[in-house]
Amino acid sequence: MVDDEVTIRKYLAEVLSLEGYDCRCFQESLLALAYLAQCETPPDLVLTDIRMPGMDGIALLKKVRALSPALPVILISAFFEPAMALEAVRAGAADYLYKPAKPGEVLALVGKHVRAGQEARNQAVQ
Repeated sequence: MVDDEVTIRKYLAEVLSLEGYDCRCFQESLLALAYLAQCETPPDLVLTDIRMPGMDGIALLKKVRALSPALPVILISAFFEPAMALEAVRAGAADYLYKPAKPGEVLALVGKHVRAGQEARNQAVQ
């Protein structure tokens, strides 16, 4: 999970942790990319804010796509910007979530994409 706002990171990490997800949090995109490049077991999903200092969520999405094309990325934003949402979809975002997201909304989207990723990996093994 990547968000420059500490309160959002803590909130989302708590929501996800209470549901049993192991959540790694980063305050900036470069730290998240460094983790993705060196981790032995890749995460099931990336949840990232769009508007952040330095590398924004769209740029992070594009870099994640280059590193791991099948890794689902959900973008989260406090602003509804149709052009930004369209750019996110074109860049390969799995979904788009608006702040403040209710716990049920977060868990439904994360669960949906984690399950889809697990099914895709299982089919690839067969």
